[in-house]
Amino acid sequence: MRKILIQIILLSLTFSLSSQERPDLGLNGTVTWIDDTHIRVEYDWSNNNQLLDWTTTSGSSLVRGNGAVIINNGTVPVRAMIWTRGIKCSKIIAEDVVALTDEGHHLNFYANLNTFTGENYFPDPGLGAVLATYKNFWVHNGTKTDNIGIPYIVVGVPQDYEFTMSAEGMTIKSSVDNVIYSYNNPCTPLPDRKIALGGWGGNTQWGKITIEGEIILPGQEEQIPSDVINIQSTGSVFAPVIEVTGNPVIEWIFDDLTTSSSATPVKEYGSTGSRRNYLKVTPWSALVGINVGYDAADGGYGDFAMVRNQFVEKFDNLSIVKDNLEYLCANYNLLAELDLRGFSAIKFIELYRCHRLKKLSLDSHPVLERLCVENCDLDGLDLSGCSGLEDLRAAQNTYASINWGSIGQSLWHICIRDNPQMTVNIPDLTQFPVLRELYIWNTNQTGALICNNSVIREIIVYNNQYSSVDLEGCTGLRILLLSGNPLTSINLGTAEALRNVTLNRCGLNQTQIDYVLQTLDANGLSNGILDLTLNEEPSLFGKVCLRNLINKGWKVEGVTGIEDFQDNTGLMNIIMTDFEMRVLLKDNFISWNAGLYNVNGVRLFSKLIDSDEIVFNISSLASGVYMVELTDGKQRHVKKVLIR
Repeated sequence: MRKILIQIILLSLTFSLSSQERPDLGLNGTVTWIDDTHIRVEYDWSNNNQLLDWTTTSGSSLVRGNGAVIINNGTVPVRAMIWTRGIKCSKIIAEDVVALTDEGHHLNFYANLNTFTGENYFPDPGLGAVLATYKNFWVHNGTKTDNIGIPYIVVGVPQDYEFTMSAEGMTIKSSVDNVIYSYNNPCTPLPDRKIALGGWGGNTQWGKITIEGEIILPGQEEQIPSDVINIQSTGSVFAPVIEVTGNPVIEWIFDDLTTSSSATPVKEYGSTGSRRNYLKVTPWSALVGINVGYDAADGGYGDFAMVRNQFVEKFDNLSIVKDNLEYLCANYNLLAELDLRGFSAIKFIELYRCHRLKKLSLDSHPVLERLCVENCDLDGLDLSGCSGLEDLRAAQNTYASINWGSIGQSLWHICIRDNPQMTVNIPDLTQFPVLRELYIWNTNQTGALICNNSVIREIIVYNNQYSSVDLEGCTGLRILLLSGNPLTSINLGTAEALRNVTLNRCGLNQTQIDYVLQTLDANGLSNGILDLTLNEEPSLFGKVCLRNLINKGWKVEGVTGIEDFQDNTGLMNIIMTDFEMRVLLKDNFISWNAGLYNVNGVRLFSKLIDSDEIVFNISSLASGVYMVELTDGKQRHVKKVLIR
């Protein structure tokens, strides 16, 4: 009996210790402990909770179904899902993986990442294998290295893959031939790194995924003291700038325990890695600015120090300075979320191109003057407490709507362009009495556009679904870009200041075209720009007005049909096959939009330009005349092409 009791006690003790050593990691996949610090996590995509363990690159979404997940759409070159758990990864097994679109035809496997935005398919640091329909290669810390002998992928044909990494190198194996292909060069997998799976340029589908590796257990890391702000950075150098008033005591404690008392410290770590940088200012009320990235991008005007991206992942205990912080600059940084609730003194928030930024929490910010969150990944934006907001930059995110509340009395600039996923219109423009610049193109706006504001200077709203336009009283309006809206009525008012008007693909009839030409002719201005492409031709009366405009130096496009479409600048070369059209660009058009249209002005394809070559799949198109358009919203180049 004594022996049995001892055995029971030992079993209970073992179970107790085992339970303590196997903490809940908060993961929604199936976790198996290999040993005390190594785990295997499986995702069979049987429920939506599993999606919570993954984030995506900008503009992408995860669509689950039939035991697989699709990485759908995106605004960066590599459309990927990133595992939220840090790990020293040793193996990734992915079943039934397939590239779904001809435009992309890539599969990208990455591990050992500090972060991943999808902007660069050679991440540094990073270990990876990139597979395509015509090439396969290894990625090692920012460099495309040896070719992989593994068979090329086939679009639409799923395969299984096993990707491993260790100090000795990397391997990959596919179900095509079950041969292990190796990269035999020293690698350095590190703890608490990210993995990313996806594909360049197109949608991909991933079946069951298994991840193996070593983790840092919860509680093993040092707790952050409550009386410091932690700025978590991943770069090889940490060189922020802070602004203080008076003569406070500044104390920095860096990850290697070295210190600084400077408002502009420069800490050379020598290599990349996730590190803590503690800041303490006595008194805290003296700290008015934190700058970990600023270049005056997107119209920045705060006169802040120019600071390179410091690769900051997060701020801890930032609320310490909620009563006195006046600006926070973090352009291009790696923030995934930021909570600024209660920051009553904040005037400037600069978060340009924080591609990972999914959540920005705001509440009452009565003196906030400028908010820049352009080209982030925000899934929501609540401005209802920003009563003094003057300058809003919030283009290229993923939110479906904006909560404006009743704010807008001071807003002179609104830019929410290129958010085609929006489902709610911008408020009635009477809510913005001092608005001078309205940039809301490609935001799925519908119904009537009504603006009767004498101070507005620019309205750029092309590629929406507006059915009518009323601009009576907009006596200061200089630029009006309306292309791509299916208009049934148009009122330009006196148009007395208009010099740049684009109305291509608006479905305007002859009477409406005549009205536009007559109104612009009557305003008496010279040297303007007018685009009426792919509408009806003017009457003889309209052509008289047209000739008057041309004699006054106006450049007018599109009034005699597609013959006016010529790329006289020679900026494009077109290479055509039976299946694809390759557009070779002779100048820098990065971040412009490229579109392919039929002769009726219907857009067939649209792509964000990220290199000097664009490829359109034309295998399904009938023979005929088409137009290739390059535009950044203000400039436009068009070339007529013939598909035989």
